[in-house]
Amino acid sequence: LISISLWFLRGHNFYLAWQILFVAGIVAGYYFKILEKQIHSWSSLYKTSAYILLCGIMIISIAISVYAIFINPILFETQYKITTTWFEKMTLAPGRLLLALIWFTTFIILIRRHETTLKKYLGWLLLPIGQHSLFVYIFQSALVYAYFVLFSFPTTLITNFLINLSGLCIIWLAAFWHSKKVLKRKTRK
Repeated sequence: LISISLWFLRGHNFYLAWQILFVAGIVAGYYFKILEKQIHSWSSLYKTSAYILLCGIMIISIAISVYAIFINPILFETQYKITTTWFEKMTLAPGRLLLALIWFTTFIILIRRHETTLKKYLGWLLLPIGQHSLFVYIFQSALVYAYFVLFSFPTTLITNFLINLSGLCIIWLAAFWHSKKVLKRKTRK
């Protein structure tokens, strides 16, 4: 309730706006097994309908975003008032908050449905980061600051891509190294 109240009082304050995403994630994580059990109790028809609706909204909203920003930016400019009122990023406007909830829920469902396959083929890539998320969060914060200092010059699309790719690789290597270190510590005990 405090988090929801802070979001309503956010005004133009980024921190008051975005804290709701983190708090909602913490609460959902804490109650995840209960929520999942509740959803599993739904009828097959209801679960399938909800899944199709969520996927449809996510795909349509991503397509509209890509179209309006990259293919037809004039559309974005002409609809600027609607975009800033309902989908403004920094203050996490209501539409953006709703889409965040829809996208996050859809991704969780997709990941849970295909978890075995994902682990089999992408576990080597995803598990070091996912199982050590606090380490990754702290490490990437330091890396982002270092990159901000190192790459404070104008960049092209290709340069920007390479900078981001190098950052992702460094973060993955650090997470992989950290996971090996933690595993070694556990086997000594």
